[in-house]
Parts: sequence; C-alpha cells; structure tokens
Amino acid sequence: TQLGVGDEAFHTVEHVLAAVAALQIDDLRIVPLPGTPVVPPPAENKRNDAIAADDAGQALYLQVGADGLMLAGGLYLAATDQARRLRAAIADDRPGRALVKVLTRLGNQGYQVSGDRLKRVPKEHADAPRQDLVTLKSLTAGVQHPPQPWLHTPEAYDRIVTAWRDLSPLNAW
Repeated sequence: TQLGVGDEAFHTVEHVLAAVAALQIDDLRIVPLPGTPVVPPPAENKRNDAIAADDAGQALYLQVGADGLMLAGGLYLAATDQARRLRAAIADDRPGRALVKVLTRLGNQGYQVSGDRLKRVPKEHADAPRQDLVTLKSLTAGVQHPPQPWLHTPEAYDRIVTAWRDLSPLNAW
C-alpha cells in the first residue's frame, strides 16, 4: 500500500508498520482499530493502526496520512464504568498526584494532553483535589508530526518507539 503525501508516495509506511508490529514493548501487539479499513479511502489518505495495551481501552495509537504522523496513548472512548474509575483514581490522593506528575512530564516533552469532559464536577468529587481533571471521561496524550523527509526513513520507527515509551507511564497509570 502506498499513501500519497502531496506528490510523494509514502513508500516506507508498510515497512514502518511491519517494524512497529515487531516491537516488544511490554508484549504489545498491533491490532487494527475497530471499523478501520486496511486500505484507506483515497479521499482520506490515512492509515490508522493501534497497538493494544490491554482490553481496558488503553492503547498506543499511530496514524499516518497526508498530514503526517500522529502518535498517542491513553484511555480513549472509555465505557461509563471506566470513566468513573478514572475520576475516582484522579480524586484519590496518591494516584491523583502520580497522574499529575505523568501529565506534567508529557506536557514538558511536547505531548498534547486531552480528553472528553463532563459539563460539571460530579457530586461525589465536589470537594476532591484536581477539579480540572475529575471531569474527565477519557484521557489521552499525543503528538502530531507534520510531513517531513524523515517519515520515509528509519527515523520514523525511532520516533514511534520513543513516543510509545514516553506514553507508557500514562497507560501504566
């Protein structure tokens, strides 16, 4: 499969994905995201893959397309009970402080932290610390690399490995 980036073809995408699939970071394995076509529609010109960390919705994510390479991790599309557990852990003193350290480190490394949020703080967390985080329904961090010549070289693999190692504390939390 070749994905176009402007007039250039993304000749190394399959090679990068094959190398990524062979990664051994905590025995992760590559799995397509549900509903993601193996060959993208030409109009979208993207390829999506995720490295599943576990069945709890935590994943290391990779997207390659005309807009470059996006790498992310965390808890995305959380079920209601998962989101409740996420907020309870954030409100709890020790895990909440640990999460703040992880998020601060990722932010300092250039990752954008985001997540879907409730409109207001749940009653059970009205007096909890970290009010800005206890409204989260999901929690992810990621980085977008615009199209660059290095995307066609082994450096792409190195950047994927580095990002996923950087993001692993978020998934482990």
